[in-house]
Amino acid sequence: MIKIYYPSLVGRRMWYSYLLEGFKELNIPIILDKNLNKFSTCPMAIDIEIDNKKRRIWYDIEDSHTTWYKDILGKNDLYFKIAYSKNEKYAPNVFPIPQIAFPSILKELDDLRQRKNKKKYKEDIVAVLRSSNKKIREKYMNFIRSNYKNSLVYLSSYKESPIISKIEHWRLQTEAKICLSLPGFYDNVSWRHTEILAFGGFLLTLKTNRVFPVENKNNWIEFEDDFQDFSNKVNYYLENDNDREKIANNGLKYYKDNLSPSAQAKYILNKVITK
Repeated sequence: MIKIYYPSLVGRRMWYSYLLEGFKELNIPIILDKNLNKFSTCPMAIDIEIDNKKRRIWYDIEDSHTTWYKDILGKNDLYFKIAYSKNEKYAPNVFPIPQIAFPSILKELDDLRQRKNKKKYKEDIVAVLRSSNKKIREKYMNFIRSNYKNSLVYLSSYKESPIISKIEHWRLQTEAKICLSLPGFYDNVSWRHTEILAFGGFLLTLKTNRVFPVENKNNWIEFEDDFQDFSNKVNYYLENDNDREKIANNGLKYYKDNLSPSAQAKYILNKVITK
């Protein structure tokens, strides 16, 4: 018998509801525990009970840094870190966890996948970017606008609302041959990565130092921070529809197997059982 103990008051509810949805999809009882409320921001404490034995996990989805909170980690605790980097040294009981997505996309996925499957592409490249990493995002926005006219790429102030709504953005991406996502913080993988893969879009993104629980093997395409490499990748996949669609399909399967709420919940439970 498995039970999940979650804080009853969550500081960043939108962030943490994605994983919670995964436990619900697995039909695991959720107990809201007020004793965990003092650990309800980042990282958040979750207690997992298996056969009447509890174990504490720390769920750190802070994507603005790659470090971790060493002082809170108990001897038998497990720590799951989204911005898990090749450049950091972690304790043996710290594990990478995949990036999440806006939970609101979950109820839109059937419609978005149907739109994508029609393959009625209106744009070559689509990206709506916030300026949390303005230098890199503005650079590629200007390059795309100059060299790929049949594209929609925007940059909005980080503190302002996006130019279009999330749903409008997702729908535009389903009509794009290439969906571009760029890091928001450091070498971080943004929520857009997960969202694009979730509806079966072709994801093109900057090469990252992020460590994934399951390695990327032709599930999306990465490019070096170089206009020549970027252009080579874009031009090839604009001209080779079959290769592009195959990678997009791989990405959708990767999402279902590794990035979906239930897949992430299973990953955590497996670590709790085996480590």
